[in-house]
Amino acid sequence: MLTPNFKIDREFRGHVEDVRSIASQSGSSSYFATASRDKTIRIWNLDHDETSLPEQKLFNGHDSFVTCVHWVPEGFLDFKEEILLSGSRDRRVLVWSIPRGLVLKELNGHAMDITAVIVLKNGDIVTASQDSHICVWRKFKLLKTLSGHISSVLSLAALTDSEFLSGGADGTIRHWCSDHSCSNILQAHSDSVRSLCYIPNLGILSASHDNTAKLWSTQYRLERTFLGHTSLIYSIHFFHNSEKNCFVVTSSEDRSCKIWNIHGECIQTIVHPGCVWSILMKGTSLLTACSDGVVRKFILNESLHGPRTIEVFTRLEEKENSQIKMNLAVRDSKVLSEPGSFEGQVQVCTDESGKSKAYIWKIASQQWELLGKVITESPKNVRNLERTDYVFDIDVQDGVPPLKLTFRSGQDPASVAEEWLQTNMLPFSYKEKIIEFLLQNVQEKDISFGKKESEILQPLQKTAAYIPTLSHVYFDKINFEGILAKLTEFGLNEEKKGILKGSSIWSSDVENKENAQVHAVITELLSMRVEYLFPTFDLIRKAILFPEYVTEIMKYDIELEGAFFACHQSSGNNTKCTHCYSVRE
Repeated sequence: MLTPNFKIDREFRGHVEDVRSIASQSGSSSYFATASRDKTIRIWNLDHDETSLPEQKLFNGHDSFVTCVHWVPEGFLDFKEEILLSGSRDRRVLVWSIPRGLVLKELNGHAMDITAVIVLKNGDIVTASQDSHICVWRKFKLLKTLSGHISSVLSLAALTDSEFLSGGADGTIRHWCSDHSCSNILQAHSDSVRSLCYIPNLGILSASHDNTAKLWSTQYRLERTFLGHTSLIYSIHFFHNSEKNCFVVTSSEDRSCKIWNIHGECIQTIVHPGCVWSILMKGTSLLTACSDGVVRKFILNESLHGPRTIEVFTRLEEKENSQIKMNLAVRDSKVLSEPGSFEGQVQVCTDESGKSKAYIWKIASQQWELLGKVITESPKNVRNLERTDYVFDIDVQDGVPPLKLTFRSGQDPASVAEEWLQTNMLPFSYKEKIIEFLLQNVQEKDISFGKKESEILQPLQKTAAYIPTLSHVYFDKINFEGILAKLTEFGLNEEKKGILKGSSIWSSDVENKENAQVHAVITELLSMRVEYLFPTFDLIRKAILFPEYVTEIMKYDIELEGAFFACHQSSGNNTKCTHCYSVRE
């Protein structure tokens, strides 16, 4: 069987910040569109030559960064020209004339960021948002608002003429029928479903923040799990080679794009300078959208060889001398005496002369195999450089490039958070958020709590925030605003917050107004994923402070038992779960 092997062909530069999405017309057209954090949309010529410019058009119209784009062919949506749909953090969907670069329509119906937009074969436009809702538009007018996901809706995929799939931060995939009813709810992942892709006559692909991608049958039976990425997976696509064999492509926060055969075997990994937000297969060309603001085109070659050694790039420029230029953590050579964590893992080590070399872990041979020399842009004495095991991009302000947060194995999250905030002159009210982020994204074995827990629990400024702990915390007050902020982050909408705040659950000053609406909200909160339960538990703990409230708590004994069991089961299975949290003022 011929094995795909992608090679870098060219780069498309123009965006000044992360490229978040790519779209193109199906067929032979050589044009594609990109959306960026820099608030612009650009149209490119895929096959430009020396006599033509790669960038053809620049669209400005959104007030915040553009999250998604969808290309609509000529003659669709009652327009005799090609149309582009774009969604943004400004909560708007804009309808563009591609030839004229003009905004033709504006769709307003969501309360938060637009996360995805598609057009069904029957001409309906479907949009998804962080407000947990899906909007269906017909002839540019709101036809239906769909509810069901308990948190952000992050992905959409068209099926038949009027049916589609949605993926949410609640880890579910939902099948929506032509009458806009939900016919199936699949608990597909343990974290957000970030990307969906429908493969006709084969099944459904899903990519998740739980670092896995999966293939499902059309009856929603799990057929394959793709394991290999070390961080959040943002995008998933498929393509067929010349022998009509199907292959899968994924992109990730771990700065890589991976090519898989349909059996779940990774056959190529392409490392990028930053996280790869989005990918698109355009014929036999692979387009990748990277956080460094560059779109890259890879062309498909095929050979009879088996799984190939990883191709590693920083600028993704091929070197005739087989040297490798990359941006990975430099480690001590002792790591090569330990087995790798997964097929294709790359380690960069220095030898006695200070030269760096890249090694790849191969499961078949159970050995680290040499990839090649590493070119660095840092001083020659690499051994004197500070080792960095984790590098994160942190958004602190809309329209401003993300800041780099580094973490080394053995560091204390609280100390790292304080130093990072001081270095970047940021308010220390962010401290608990940074600690929480590190606890969720750094492997537990790499964390060392150098400070006493009491010091970790005490913020430098008095703030209403959640603070991670590793033991029981005794408190005589409850920070309800902190609970509300966290519930809002986890997807509780304004209507349900109003119901909650108007009940005796929220405040002892409110008369006992327990009713079916309040019960429905609490029941929904207790049915959230394990890592989203802690603010609801803190709310329920009110019974400790107000004994008369115990009778109200007992109304939720079945739901509480189910939530506690889910937490226990998650802990017993060693699944990724947020640490125990409590609230202080």
